Amino acid sequence: MLKKEEKNYYFSQSVIFHMLRKHYGNAIYEYVTNEKIPLDVYINLRNNDQQKNVAIEFNGRTHYVLVLTKGGYSTDAVHYTMKQNCNTKYKMWILSNLNFYTISVPYYYWNGLHECQKEQHLLHAMQIL
Repeated sequence: MLKKEEKNYYFSQSVIFHMLRKHYGNAIYEYVTNEKIPLDVYINLRNNDQQKNVAIEFNGRTHYVLVLTKGGYSTDAVHYTMKQNCNTKYKMWILSNLNFYTISVPYYYWNGLHECQKEQHLLHAMQIL
């Protein structure tokens, strides 16, 4: 009997936090903003005289909807794409209006990375802010 592979997305969220914590000592896990918005990871980034509020969001399966489209008139192929759901888009919009820089990490992208690539991906995303 085949057993369905299960992913623990809270584990991935925790891994992201610990990777960032090594480089950013002020990283906070499961932070809640003054406006009561929960963030997976929050970092107050200070460079010279600038301060940036950074929200890192690990987007698991519940953050997406599956959109199916037919391949065209001559084929019965069905194509699918993952699109962020309305709640996730709304949260990102609110955060941007509160002057947060947001890094979204889609689960399907994160799970496709080799272990050595994951930390590099996060650090690169932080550097281009």
